[in-house]
Amino acid sequence: YLLGSTTVIAGISGVGKSVMGLHYLAEGARCGQRSLMLSLDEPVRQIVRNANSIGIDLQQLIDSGMVRVQYDTPQEIEIDRHFHDIEQIVQEFTPTRVLFDSLSTYGSNLGTEGRMFRDFIHALVALMKEHQTATVYNHENPEMLGMASMMGDFAMSSLVDNILLMNWIEMGDTFRLGLTVAKMRGNPN
Repeated sequence: YLLGSTTVIAGISGVGKSVMGLHYLAEGARCGQRSLMLSLDEPVRQIVRNANSIGIDLQQLIDSGMVRVQYDTPQEIEIDRHFHDIEQIVQEFTPTRVLFDSLSTYGSNLGTEGRMFRDFIHALVALMKEHQTATVYNHENPEMLGMASMMGDFAMSSLVDNILLMNWIEMGDTFRLGLTVAKMRGNPN
């Protein structure tokens, strides 16, 4: 992903969005790029455990200072304070790669129909572009085996540079994982 770009990875629960995100962070660390994960879905210890189960020693990457994982419980978020905390972390840690897991939890907490969610996402996208991070937002799209829309109720596809859709595809009597590049600014797709 290009620096300053915003990518949404959308797909049903369990399709591999978080796994893909963990690989994104680990590859960044391997390339000497600091990576930040902001989670509303799982505490740090659980993320480290899950990373270990797929062969990523996330704790070692955290201990080396190449990766930082921040968990905030969604029930206790006060959105302006939360944004300020993210801004402080980005300024102090100076990551090249950022992963938000997940956009869906922000939508659940803030509601997707009012301005609060859209304004918050606008501010996040602007902050990450200002700091020239390559930012990935995981988003759970609850539709399986075909999607009626890329972002569901999250009317924000115009805000992002890239959209990757992950879904199960039925091929004969088996299911395979499908990855569709639905939108990618600045790159042929």
